[in-house]
Amino acid sequence: MINGPPPDESAFVMARLTPDTVDMALHRLAAAIDGPGRARGATLVRHLRALVDACVASRPHEAARLADLPAILGTAATLQYPLIELERYLTGDACDITDRDQAALYLSFVRQHLWRLAQLIRHSVDASV
Repeated sequence: MINGPPPDESAFVMARLTPDTVDMALHRLAAAIDGPGRARGATLVRHLRALVDACVASRPHEAARLADLPAILGTAATLQYPLIELERYLTGDACDITDRDQAALYLSFVRQHLWRLAQLIRHSVDASV
């Protein structure tokens, strides 16, 4: 099960999921895929995985958060596989990614779903205020 901070820490997660922060992280990750610095890219993927895990509150209390929880959980779970595979690719472990082009596709998928996750959390936080 994905565990994260209690609902009162959602501002922490939102601060980390801003479009600028996500774009910067994904830009650095794309650079790691295309060149040297793969170890730094793998570390960045681990940080993204921890951030995605933190998006799912362990004890949502507000009705608005409870209503958004299935979509948030689904999006967070959907992100786990491509992030794990990107981490494996960057560390040189056996993975389903065979080349840079396929890694770029995985990264595009991650970008889209991180954006969706940020929108869901922002909606959930706004609805609970």
